[in-house]
Amino acid sequence: MQAPSRDSVYAGSLSVCQTCGFERVGSLFRSAHRAETHTHAPLACLGLAPTRTYTHKHTGHKALRASLLKKYAVVRRELDTHSKQGGYEQIETRAAIEAAVQAAWRTDEIRRSKPTPQDEMRSGLSYFSTVIFDVVPAFHRRIDTALAKMGQPLLPLDKALFKFGSWMGGDRDGNPNVTAETTRDVVVLARLEAVNSYFRQVENLMFDLSIWRCSSEMKELAERIAAAESREAARVAEERKKRNYADFWAPIPSTEPFRVVLSHMRDRLYNTRQVLHQCLIHPNMSVRGALEEGGAYLDIEDMARPLQLMYDSLISTHDESVANARLLDLLRQIRTFGLSLMGLDIRQESTRHTEVVDAITTYLGLGSYASWDEAKRLKFLTDELQGKRPLMPPGMDMNPDVKEVVATFRMLSELPHDSLGAYIISMAKTASDVLAVVLLQRETGVRPALRVVPLFETLEDLNNAPDTMTTLFSNDWYRSHINGLHECMIGYSDSGKDAGRLAAAWALYETQEKLVSVAAKWGVCAMGA
Repeated sequence: MQAPSRDSVYAGSLSVCQTCGFERVGSLFRSAHRAETHTHAPLACLGLAPTRTYTHKHTGHKALRASLLKKYAVVRRELDTHSKQGGYEQIETRAAIEAAVQAAWRTDEIRRSKPTPQDEMRSGLSYFSTVIFDVVPAFHRRIDTALAKMGQPLLPLDKALFKFGSWMGGDRDGNPNVTAETTRDVVVLARLEAVNSYFRQVENLMFDLSIWRCSSEMKELAERIAAAESREAARVAEERKKRNYADFWAPIPSTEPFRVVLSHMRDRLYNTRQVLHQCLIHPNMSVRGALEEGGAYLDIEDMARPLQLMYDSLISTHDESVANARLLDLLRQIRTFGLSLMGLDIRQESTRHTEVVDAITTYLGLGSYASWDEAKRLKFLTDELQGKRPLMPPGMDMNPDVKEVVATFRMLSELPHDSLGAYIISMAKTASDVLAVVLLQRETGVRPALRVVPLFETLEDLNNAPDTMTTLFSNDWYRSHINGLHECMIGYSDSGKDAGRLAAAWALYETQEKLVSVAAKWGVCAMGA
């Protein structure tokens, strides 16, 4: 599938924002409001309660080169302004269009060097800085406008309507180029993209929030920061000098409390960026450990709290228009993207986990796990999960394939948890496929554990999926482990190849119906993808 250009994505996103005003968003909320006029607000009727988070994940294959996409974007942008111009401006616009078209004509449409997973991720990340980051607050504003027109409260500032997920750099199913190091690099690159965006936003806010009047809580925070910096004034001044900030490099007076706090936040964002750069240079460095020790941001709440305090302060001093400008946009972005930008899903084929457990049981003299029947596998895995002793011996011999899977799990234990999404098991067939991943996470120190998602792909696996999930839910330990929530995935592509499009479509429908029924029987909330 060919990905749209950045410019068309941007135009389409703006179009969504424009049409989702009183015509789309407003009519949607009005319908919900009519259904529950006396008891619920529109957000609650739509299921957008503050406790729920929705993650959309889209996969696609990009055919056009970024070199061409940027040139097409120039043509689109110049054409949009051409009709509004006259005289010299129109001549200059035509020249810009001609240059872009001619350069595109002389550019090879096919990239001749094979891209790495890191290249793919960098390309995907570029959409965040050029499109998505700005469109998210614009979309929230349109919803707020529609809600205000209906006399309803605005969207809560401490929740996100949606979050983003990806498996670029996390999908190692059949791709030997996606290694533990690849996934680590992708997580660091995504966090760098988020931090760089926040750094620019904070510097912009330092220009906006030159206000001296503030709440007592805001004043107290600014005074605490100023007092801490004054105790090390020489060091702070020297550090900021080395950082070569373009603006606000000199000490900020206490009469500008917002700038005092924002300057401190900028310093921490700078530290975070430096730590992440070091993580890219040194592949053996623990990302989470480095962030914890480097005076960097690791928890998004550390960023959100002072910004929320600024917002509340501006509202209390009747500066609502200032509060609801760039500061509100940043709060929306922080809640949507966090410090991770997106949650990275990990995907691995089920037999690779079987190989790891088989290597462990063989090394320990327990026999070959791979040769056991399903009942024996389930008993072994459940007994180990219920116990507390470590299973994997420290000096165990491993073949390269087993070593890579174990290295991936160990690497996951060293990454910030908010950077990770689900652990997806492709070609999942049995309940033991799921329990094996849960056990391997525990053995390698992945805490908190990633949610484990079986992906049923072939027609046979789709037909067996309800029985597989029944076996899992009937396991007392596992049912307690999932805490009433479980996600399953079904494979459209492989089932279509396996059974044909019509038979696969019917099997997919039946499987979804049965999975929901099985989950309901066991009191589990089923999620699907």
